Amino acid sequence: MGEDDLAQLQSDVQDSLEDIGYDGVTDLTAALEGGVKSKEYTGLVLYLAREVGELVGLEDQIQEVDTDSESWAMELSSLLRELGCPHTCLTQGAVGDRLSDTRSRLVLLDYLLSELMCARMMAVDKPKNNLNIQVAETPTAGALKKMLLALGFPKPPANITSLQLWDKVTAKVKELQVSAPAQLLGKPLLTAELSSAQWQQVQAVAAGLTEDYSLRRRMLLARLDATIQSFTWSERMKGREGEIGEMYRVMREQLE
Repeated sequence: MGEDDLAQLQSDVQDSLEDIGYDGVTDLTAALEGGVKSKEYTGLVLYLAREVGELVGLEDQIQEVDTDSESWAMELSSLLRELGCPHTCLTQGAVGDRLSDTRSRLVLLDYLLSELMCARMMAVDKPKNNLNIQVAETPTAGALKKMLLALGFPKPPANITSLQLWDKVTAKVKELQVSAPAQLLGKPLLTAELSSAQWQQVQAVAAGLTEDYSLRRRMLLARLDATIQSFTWSERMKGREGEIGEMYRVMREQLE
């Protein structure tokens, strides 16, 4: 590998470091010249090795902290063999001489960077089975769930459309309405059909009422907070502020 090839390889490594967002190397040339005696170089090697190891589930990891020792070099070689590293300059020969020149140090960085980027792409395409994604239930979904439970519906299949679900709910309500007591259902307040403009007016009124009642609710909760806090000012309650606060916190969360 000539000087031009080394310069190109170093440029590729620098670009790859920017691609993965690593900023722990301030001067790549100096780090390569220092080799295992450079904290920036060994820190980068450790970072890449651990990132790759976690993503692909390697058994061999670098545990030795003394980067200038033979144990550190042996652990690195073991990790590279488990990865199937094709570069013999990194896996064969005297352990202490495998990173003795700039070329081998560059080859190591280039190989680990390539493995890391590949492992990250595979992790995106095939996420871990134990990935736990929690989706917050919206108020609309919660109300729909309660309605289905009240009507005795089983859990709807995943491929059902909203129109199909609505048709089933309508049919079920009509079925129950026939056998329901007369006093269960009152007469509708409005039987006329509304135009689009009228519906917009209804929605505007509903939005205004919602905002107004939300403001009133926040004011009432603020008054409640102040009232509970005033209880702790009593001489009898001194030393029990934490106990009162914890009891109130549990009940207060249910009012949110």
